[in-house]
Amino acid sequence: MDNVIAISKLVIEKLLSLNISSLLLGVLIGVYVTYKLTIDRNRIMEANDAYKTVYGSLFIKLSTIKINIEIKKKEFGERNFRKLNKQNKKNRNITLIAKQILDVSDDIHKMVNIHDQDKLSMIVISRYFAVEKIKEQIRILEISMLELGEEEQYRENRIARLNYELACAKISFAQGILADIQKILKVARINDREMKKNIKFLLKTCRAAKKKEVSKRYGIEKSKNVKIYDAKKKTAG
Repeated sequence: MDNVIAISKLVIEKLLSLNISSLLLGVLIGVYVTYKLTIDRNRIMEANDAYKTVYGSLFIKLSTIKINIEIKKKEFGERNFRKLNKQNKKNRNITLIAKQILDVSDDIHKMVNIHDQDKLSMIVISRYFAVEKIKEQIRILEISMLELGEEEQYRENRIARLNYELACAKISFAQGILADIQKILKVARINDREMKKNIKFLLKTCRAAKKKEVSKRYGIEKSKNVKIYDAKKKTAG
């Protein structure tokens, strides 16, 4: 009899501990789910807010790249457009598509000056300032005096090299914004297939442009047209 009572107590204690554990587990799960839903809801709201306030207008501007490419293809025919695109790289060291990206990137760069920069990601802001830094390096080289023993041709090559780096930085700047918008759509759970398709196209276009559609000689002709201040020539005059 004593053994039966002992076994009964043991079973009851196990059941009680199981119920308490289940209750605690249920509470923990409930708290976690509530936390996750709150965090997700806040993230969605922040993503929607970021898209509506800043990234939406930037995406509209970036979308003109695809629109203009499609217009040119219809105007010249897709085959002729490809030829013109390649020919432009031979003549000007940059394809028509890459030049289109640079022009839009310039417009967006100006837009970012107006918008609150704290609403943009750190990656986009860092790429924004990378563009600014290279521009400043070019400006300083263009107005500076020739150093002792320095050849003017050598400096022109340095400026041309910086112009190439600037082109790549501008494309990276556009890529950063597109990548941000892609993340925002995912977080905000916006299932716009056409928009997602356009972003993928634009990212692919930017990658191709930076990889093979801007020649490392890009900017050489541009730098030759710049009147560089030379103290030695001025003194001699």
